[in-house]
Amino acid sequence: MTKKNTKCIVLARVSTEKQSYDEQIYQLKHLAMADGYSDGNIIVVQNKEHAVGITSRKQRKLGLIAGLRECEELLEKDSSIDAIYCWEVTRIARTVSAIHDFKDMILDYKRDHGRTIQLVVKEPAIRLYNSEGKVDQGAQIIFALVSQLAEMEMENKKARFARAKEEMFRTQKYTGGWIPRGYKLDKDNYIVVNEEEANVIRAIFSDYISGLYTMKELAEKYIANGFLTVSNITNAKATILHILSNPIFIGEKPKQIMRDGERIDRKITYPRIIDQETWQKCAQRREELLCRPAVRGEYLLNGLIRCDCGSSYIVNKIDGCYGCRIKHLGTEKGLQHSPNIQANVIESLAWYVALQELSSDLAKDRESTKCQILALKQEALYRYNVAEKAIRDMELRMQKLDEQFDNQEISIENYERRTHNQRQTIQMRQAECERYQKEIDKLDTQLRAVRSFNDKLAELAVNFDSLKNGAEYVTMKSLVQKYITEIRIEPVQGKLTSYWKKVIIHTIHDEENAKHQQELNQKGMDDIARTLSNVFYVDVFHRLAYWDTNFTELVPFVYIERIKKTRLENRKNRKRSPIKQHQY
Repeated sequence: MTKKNTKCIVLARVSTEKQSYDEQIYQLKHLAMADGYSDGNIIVVQNKEHAVGITSRKQRKLGLIAGLRECEELLEKDSSIDAIYCWEVTRIARTVSAIHDFKDMILDYKRDHGRTIQLVVKEPAIRLYNSEGKVDQGAQIIFALVSQLAEMEMENKKARFARAKEEMFRTQKYTGGWIPRGYKLDKDNYIVVNEEEANVIRAIFSDYISGLYTMKELAEKYIANGFLTVSNITNAKATILHILSNPIFIGEKPKQIMRDGERIDRKITYPRIIDQETWQKCAQRREELLCRPAVRGEYLLNGLIRCDCGSSYIVNKIDGCYGCRIKHLGTEKGLQHSPNIQANVIESLAWYVALQELSSDLAKDRESTKCQILALKQEALYRYNVAEKAIRDMELRMQKLDEQFDNQEISIENYERRTHNQRQTIQMRQAECERYQKEIDKLDTQLRAVRSFNDKLAELAVNFDSLKNGAEYVTMKSLVQKYITEIRIEPVQGKLTSYWKKVIIHTIHDEENAKHQQELNQKGMDDIARTLSNVFYVDVFHRLAYWDTNFTELVPFVYIERIKKTRLENRKNRKRSPIKQHQY
């Protein structure tokens, strides 16, 4: 019977490139023509299959593999199609869910649209609908059995593939994927060193370890010699960093694989290009550079000045002022911020406070602290010696027990019980010795610190007067950071905030100074007590500071100009363009 007004789809799918579509198409077309379809009404759909199933029927259009999705689109567009021919059930899909979803999609057309779409399979010879237009139950059963067998076959293939890949791992044979720089494949498909590229990689490691190049300079160098094909410096730097941190070059490639739902750590061995010593030196240098703090200028008070919003102050190089980081960067709106303050003024005042704290330390007798540490060390040594003597006694008892057991003076049960107790006691005493030894080492470190600091104080005391005018940055930084814990900047009530600032400097001796201040106040020495509070009212325009709100008691700090405004420098160096002469 000829079907002039209807069309059919021939679904040809292969699993490998070696298989041909031609035989499938020829056989299926012949079968369709035998059912009455003309050659012009046969639509061929062909594609390479993948082991991908359908997750859900609602996501059919997204989840169907390519050939099946194309069949569904053709059915939706052309209502004259009433049959689909395929070679085998296993050529529809490789999973039970995918096969049944495709079959259910065809059945849905009759229920939802009143269209009967016949599904014809050549091997084994089955048709979804019988001659009466009803679903063939025998075909349903065959579909279920064959699809189950297809999925089992796919699982077996996966297992065989896994075993083959395991063998390739074992023999260190290439298993596919990207081949890193410095390597190539030999004729037997093994990874070997590409000496030309490997020499460049060794040179990159050597240049980096030498410290003569920055990452940018390294990137520029190897872009220039053609090793790096990217022109973007950022990408080139990333490539260099990837090379320097890639363990492949020392012969290792960590990898995780899934096996029965569990992650297994594997290690693929590559021929070594970089020796272990070079790799360690490179890693050490990367760690040093990573841990190195960012240098933003030699500013004494980094991290010490806090804003009302909670952020720290940074230096605005243009104006030469300390100011809130958040306020300067404009990252958050609606916050209340403390006022800015000129860097030279606040650093000079902080240096003055640090010197006062230093002077206080110079006047103190630090021998008491030293004596306390020595007393603690003596006690720890005594306890250590006691524990050590106990261990020796226990060892002698263990020897006696061994002699008694050898002479059959005690039973084996008594021997084991007593030796067990002795071993436990020895272990406990050994733990005590370790604890006391750590305590002794800690106290020794404290003693060295006290002696070192005392030596430093004695050295500074000789030239104390000259320190008022400043010192080397390292010295100033160390003293300021040691003594000052926090600085607050507030506006002065009734004064212009651009000229007047209230500066509150907290130090490590705040509690001691507060007690001393209270004692002086009780004695009626308020003027002297006020100088211990480290609260200043600063006229930044005239570079003056006062202890009182009446602005009568001057703080004898020395103004130290270390930071220059770049705005002024830029203005001085600015080249003025000549005035243009207009021709009339």
